[in-house]
Amino acid sequence: MNKILKFIANKSVQRIFYFTLLLVYNLLIVLNRGIKGDSSIGIPFVWVWIIPTIILIYQTIFNNKIGWYAFFLLYVFYVILTIKSITAWIMWKCDAVIECLLESIPLWLILFAFGWLLYLISPFSKVTNKQKHRKQTE
Repeated sequence: MNKILKFIANKSVQRIFYFTLLLVYNLLIVLNRGIKGDSSIGIPFVWVWIIPTIILIYQTIFNNKIGWYAFFLLYVFYVILTIKSITAWIMWKCDAVIECLLESIPLWLILFAFGWLLYLISPFSKVTNKQKHRKQTE
């Protein structure tokens, strides 16, 4: 596990991670409805597409705290909207609450695993800070 954490703490690996996210995100946007229309929460898809794309491009190029804060803020915003959406779905459209909660568990696992990975590549992660400290002392 320690080797994986050291691998993730590498700045080049982080840039590749952000670039891969950028490609996957844009591919999913193109393969779905594109940027036409509005999202389920009323935000035009052009903004749903352009804001994360700009943040991911910035983070791919610079990979610093500002980009990480912006990306994490976007992640938190998405988690809050997902909680609101799932809660509304369970309250108004679901007859069996337990079944609906069980159906949403994979989504929660994916969301929080992504958040954990985001923390691991953050400038505040112990692994990332240890690697920076080693480079400074060498």
